[in-house]
Amino acid sequence: MKSAEHLTKAKQFLNQAEIAYINGEDEFEVCGIFWEAASHVVQAAALRRGLDCDSLEEQTLAAQSLIKETGDPDFKLGFTLAENMYSHSLYGFFHSFDDRDVAAVRYFVNRMAALALAPPEAPDLAPAVTADMPPAPIPNIQEVAG
Repeated sequence: MKSAEHLTKAKQFLNQAEIAYINGEDEFEVCGIFWEAASHVVQAAALRRGLDCDSLEEQTLAAQSLIKETGDPDFKLGFTLAENMYSHSLYGFFHSFDDRDVAAVRYFVNRMAALALAPPEAPDLAPAVTADMPPAPIPNIQEVAG
């Protein structure tokens, strides 16, 4: 699957999870759907950077690398909650989640989508060359969930 396809899947899963959460559907299923959104968006960003993301362990390592790149503690919280939701969907040992947890996972998915959509940096270009280049457009991913 290509990066763009993973982004599409992430958007679909995030929409589905939020609707299911609002409708009070089964918490185990809702947690699994939130994890699918997070998983797909991590894969999208990882693929754009050439990181491995075929297994859960590789996805976690890729996410940690991307989180470190941003230095954003809220970003890390969202991924941690998404991982906890995944565990809850499988084993049922995570406490009930609330609107703040959902918002943190949504933030994570949106922020990771921004990383997936951002053009790769070109550190090899000399500063004189980059000074003449117009800034790259910033994609509007405020709401990946649409």
